Amino acid sequence: MRVQSGQWKDLEYALSEAQKVMRELGYEEVPSQKVLGQQGYSALAGAIAAYHGGFPAFRRLVNEKLGRESESKKLERLLEKYLGEQNGQRKT
Repeated sequence: MRVQSGQWKDLEYALSEAQKVMRELGYEEVPSQKVLGQQGYSALAGAIAAYHGGFPAFRRLVNEKLGRESESKKLERLLEKYLGEQNGQRKT
């Protein structure tokens, strides 16, 4: 993937390219650095690591852009559901 110098520093460009790669490779989440490298996307992997906060932070940004619930919100919802069920069992 050849791009202009400095292009990978642009967050919107990196997010857009990551979404394309996810579609092409059939992933719901941004693949690992290893997978990206093996599939010929080492420039994207390098940009994620060097300019965009690393893979966990970049995955959060991709999820936000796609309108997906964050991992912390999913966990919070599951905990609330679990605690609600536990409280309901205690009352019985």
